[in-house]
Amino acid sequence: MECIPQLRKGFHLSTWANWTNRTTIHKCVIVISILALLASLWYAVYVYCQRQTDIKYNPLFMYIVLAIWTLIPPMYFWFDWECLCKDIPKDERDQAVARVTHTHELARNVWLALVIVLAYAFGIKWPP
Repeated sequence: MECIPQLRKGFHLSTWANWTNRTTIHKCVIVISILALLASLWYAVYVYCQRQTDIKYNPLFMYIVLAIWTLIPPMYFWFDWECLCKDIPKDERDQAVARVTHTHELARNVWLALVIVLAYAFGIKWPP
């Protein structure tokens, strides 16, 4: 029953999403991302091979995978910057901001390359 008053207070993102916990959160996100990346690439190869042999396949899952990879990484970059980096200590702010910015740029490039590879493997033409 002790948890009920805490639930009434509400969930506060700032209690766990902060600069101190950023490394722990990133380790979890990296593991999940790598597993999702491998699964997505395997599925892309599978769909690509099916497209080459004219076997019928359901395109719905293909669009779901592409939509997830298109939307989730930018949302995480925003969450990282706005929630996890908001309370960087002043004595390490310049170095930390440069490191976070560089990491986001590298991650963005890998993310865009993955979306392009998935779109090609799924046979999605742009512009339509």
